[in-house]
Amino acid sequence: MLKLPQPSTQDRPSAYITINEATERPLFVLSESVHGWKCILALFYRTDLFDPVSYKFEDWKEIIPIAHKYLMTDIEQRGIQFLKENPPENIQLIWLVKLAQEIDSTGLYEQAIRGLAKWRMLTGEEARKIGFKAFYEVM
Repeated sequence: MLKLPQPSTQDRPSAYITINEATERPLFVLSESVHGWKCILALFYRTDLFDPVSYKFEDWKEIIPIAHKYLMTDIEQRGIQFLKENPPENIQLIWLVKLAQEIDSTGLYEQAIRGLAKWRMLTGEEARKIGFKAFYEVM
């Protein structure tokens, strides 16, 4: 077989890791969670077609960013609807603010801000996580 020239280790993207430098077998590491991918694939490859798949908050927390990144709009909308109907409490609201900012969902953002305003005063670290604008809106 032909051996193509490989980029130097300096030019490789950060997600490109080699298992063994001698064999040069690339391994790509994704930033998404394995659990999130399992949940998404379970929607497409169900073992029992008559048993609907139902996910909890922890599942949707992993699914929505992946669905948004890879333009799975139906899955993303279903997750947003679930979060609107079953809003998280306490510290999970900070995650919800960050998610709403990431996917540009004003409905989720406003819901999370209202929940944070009712919850308690945020610490400095929590305020840094959600950003100055969101922190100001909570106040």
